[in-house]
Amino acid sequence: MNNSLKLRNKNIGVHIKNSLCLYKNVIFANKLNISAFSFFIGSPLKWNKNISINDINKFKFFCKKFNINKNYIIPHSSYLINLGSPINNKLWKSLHLLKKEIFICNRLGLKLINLHIGSHLNLITENKCIDIVINSLNYIIKYTENIILVLENSAGNGNYIGYNLDQIYNIICSIDNKSRIGVCIDTGHAFASGYDLRDFNSCDIFFNIFNNKIGFNYLRALHLNGSRCKYFSKQDKHSILLNSYLGNNIFYWIMRNNYFNNLPIILETVNPNLWLSEINWLYSI
Repeated sequence: MNNSLKLRNKNIGVHIKNSLCLYKNVIFANKLNISAFSFFIGSPLKWNKNISINDINKFKFFCKKFNINKNYIIPHSSYLINLGSPINNKLWKSLHLLKKEIFICNRLGLKLINLHIGSHLNLITENKCIDIVINSLNYIIKYTENIILVLENSAGNGNYIGYNLDQIYNIICSIDNKSRIGVCIDTGHAFASGYDLRDFNSCDIFFNIFNNKIGFNYLRALHLNGSRCKYFSKQDKHSILLNSYLGNNIFYWIMRNNYFNNLPIILETVNPNLWLSEINWLYSI
């Protein structure tokens, strides 16, 4: 990748799926010459996290060796975590696991962790689920340090909350220490949940609503994904960037807008063989 393409203060990378050795994610990122990346802290489908001291030390060593700015590294929390669970033992397991992941993030010298907000499992109302999420986040913030909890908007699939900006706003309003909370906007999720991002005017409307309701000061990351499903499908099915139902205008809008400077911008697109061409295309537009 031509480094001159990076002069626009956009930091684009990918979600790397090596969860067994964290330091190998850093090596892979360096090979791709990307300035941002995400990864899972251990398997996303296991409750136990056994990250070795050796792995942590190598992660820090290679970040320093390759001069990688940790501000643009944003691990993704486990898929098992449900901060809105109405089942007490699952809620406490989620809280314990998230605390452990945050502890590991601190050991790695990172600043952010990305979270799916939660699911009501069709056992309680969305509002009750939001109340549980708020209590969970306040608990996590009270009993951990430093790491900013970055809430990702959902596609509205299944029983997940966080599919509209009102819900995210209501959660943030009730967080005691707002310096420890942030938001990640996923383009594919927003489109699937009912925010039309297919033309520049619609992009203006969506992000104006976001700024007026939540504020760009809370925006900590972006996930750039196309969609394999039509508008308002409420299905979480990522695709490659180009030629998806979402179209391309949202990506032009983001790359040409200074609101998204100096953030980790992460592709979760489905074909690793296209990552470099997708990243180069984004830097070129």
